[in-house]
This record gives sequence, structure tokens and C-alpha cells, in this order.
Amino acid sequence: MNRPARGAHLAGRAGGDAAESTGIKEAAGPRVLPGAGPAEVKPGQRAVPAPRQAPPQDEPRPLPGELICGRCGAGNKPDRNFCRRCAASLTEAAVVPNPPWWRRLLSRRQRPALPAGTRPKRRNQRRFPTGAVSFLAVSGLFGGVAYLGRDVIAAAVVRVQDELLDAEVLAQSMKATSQAPGRGPELAIDHTSDRSWAAAVPGNVGAELEAGFDKPFRLTYVVISGGASNVPEVFAKERWPVRVQITVIRPDGGQASRTVDLKDVSTPQSIYIGADQVSAVKISILESKGPPEAPVAVAEVQFAGRR
Repeated sequence: MNRPARGAHLAGRAGGDAAESTGIKEAAGPRVLPGAGPAEVKPGQRAVPAPRQAPPQDEPRPLPGELICGRCGAGNKPDRNFCRRCAASLTEAAVVPNPPWWRRLLSRRQRPALPAGTRPKRRNQRRFPTGAVSFLAVSGLFGGVAYLGRDVIAAAVVRVQDELLDAEVLAQSMKATSQAPGRGPELAIDHTSDRSWAAAVPGNVGAELEAGFDKPFRLTYVVISGGASNVPEVFAKERWPVRVQITVIRPDGGQASRTVDLKDVSTPQSIYIGADQVSAVKISILESKGPPEAPVAVAEVQFAGRR
């Protein structure tokens, strides 16, 4: 039997004892040293990626639009293909997004980097806060426009409320300065279009209708159906108003008037009023059209508002 040489046996034992005494165990596969690139990979073995290097403290922060290296985190210009610091590929590098406009407005502009060996000049005066002043100027401009147009804005809001919240308001009484036999003013608020009020004198201009209400309310619309009927054949037999004056009367006796031109149609016509605290409405006929021998007539008057 062949025996190993005594010296070889002692050398192997000494080597093993030295390894055991130091506590170092060799790991299977390739080893990666800190700060080194990817280790050499043999066929059939899995590649170990190089650890991501932390950027040094003096490394500037990436600017908006630059490419962020996935290995070392350094910022690179968009036209680069490899990192300027670690030479890693920038094919899948993320792009630094631009900050929002309000942050750009309030943030200070970054000063350009100084050449090596130079020091920035000291400024005795503080930098003028351009961003803050611009923000205050824009805010003041919008505030001034809103203040000057507050009446227009308030009127628009009230008009929207009138359109959405109004409803029909029934007149409790109706009287006229004149009436033909059997054509009293109550026929103008009976919600029928085949019966109408008519003046006593043919071709009468200056006749008035006045509606009264039980409680004051905000008057939004007055709807007038001129003529004797909404049927065209009956409508053409009598006169119809083409210009009227609508007067709103408040409980304290105050009045406000508006002159309105009406169309030559038998269908209802809506007139927006928008008056508060209305207790009565007077409609004065200023001008009419139709057969000269016929009296002026009004088929229906309706009122809309909100309390």
C-alpha cells in the first residue's frame, strides 16, 4: 500500500488547521468585492449584479429632464448613453420629472456651478423675492377683478337661482281700467286660452290690468298671451298688444317699471323681471295691432317667482 509522504500530510493538516483557526469559509461560486464591477461568470452559473453604489456627498442632485443612473444614482444629460460616473448603460434610466408650475414660481433659481478653485462672490444685499412678488401680484389681480365684478357675479348667481327655484305664483285678484261686456279681467288668469279679457272701446290703447297677491314674493317672470285666443283664426279677429309697460309694486308703495316689446304671435311670451318684495303687478298696454274696429284683448297672464 502506498502511503502519502509525511511532509505532505502535515502540510495539508496545517492548512486545514489554519483555515479553521481563522474562521474563514470559502463560499461556492464567484466572489464580488466591494466597489468592483460584475464578477466573472462561468458557463452554467448565475450572474451576480454589481451592488448599487451610493453617490458621494458632493454629487449634485439630478436636474429636471436628466437621466438617473440605475447603478450609482448620478444625473446625466438626456443625450448620453452611458453614465458619466460609473459608465453604466442608460437605456432604461428614469427621467427626472419637471416640478409643477406653482413650485417653479415660488422656488429659487439654481445658480450655475462655479469652476473648480473659485469662490462665490459675497452679496451685501439679499436677493429680491421675484417668485413671491409674482404670486402676490397674480393673486391681487384676480382679487381685484373679482371685487370689481362682484355685482355682476352676484347677479349671475341670483339669475341661476331664479331659473332653478322659481314656480308659478297665482294671482289672488285681477282688475282692469275698462272691460267689454262678459270679458272681465278675471278671464286673463283663468288658465284657459280660449277666453280672454278685452277692453271696452275698440282700438283702445292705455288700458291696464293689475294683479294682486296675498304675500310679497320675488317675481322672476311674467308670461303674457296676447290676443283673444291662441287659435290663429280667433287671434286675428281682435287686437293684440305689441308694447306694454310692466310695473312692480312693493308693500311700502315703491314701484319699478319696465317697457317690453312683444311679438305678433298668439303663443305665450316670457319676460324676465327679477324683482324682490312684489305685492302687485300692473300691465299697461302702450301699443297694439289688429283690426281697427276691434278692442285689444289678452288671453292669459301668468306669474312665476319664489318666496
